[in-house]
Amino acid sequence: MKKILSVVLVLALLLGCASALAEAPAKEKLGVISVNGQYTIQAALPEGYKVAVRYADVLYVRAAITKDENSPKMELCVAYEDTNSDVERLNDLSDDDLALLEVSFLDQNDVEIEYRETAAGTKLMVVRETGDDQDFVVVFSIYKGCDVELKLIAPENASVTEEQVQQCVDFLSNLDFVPAN
Repeated sequence: MKKILSVVLVLALLLGCASALAEAPAKEKLGVISVNGQYTIQAALPEGYKVAVRYADVLYVRAAITKDENSPKMELCVAYEDTNSDVERLNDLSDDDLALLEVSFLDQNDVEIEYRETAAGTKLMVVRETGDDQDFVVVFSIYKGCDVELKLIAPENASVTEEQVQQCVDFLSNLDFVPAN
């Protein structure tokens, strides 16, 4: 009886492990950045979305993330910025430096700015278009000396929803900079 119970428990544990692994979506490799070390940039895509890497070199990765014409599209840009080369995360910038970053967004469109965090606690600047232009949101951060910008563009005549903004935050929470071995 003890053997049967042991076998059942082992099978239950194996099944639990297998289902946990099956739930984790595979991450798409977007490119390799060679800044402050070498990192493979990879991301878990939102359900139904596909990625097209538009450009990738050692200092810059640009990718389009799309689903269909009725869904918002996302554009990811990870780029080395020499003025931020010694900045580990956006959290490390002073209030004055953050204000300068905000001005760069405020000069381009009618926007409002708020701050959020990834699941790992990395500060994100969320920039929402508030004028007459096509609705968009830019979620910006700095990581490992790179500017990380995710732009979400609503379909024509549609507005960006709070759920879609959270989807961007979740996407960036799952964006990995995997060190090269």
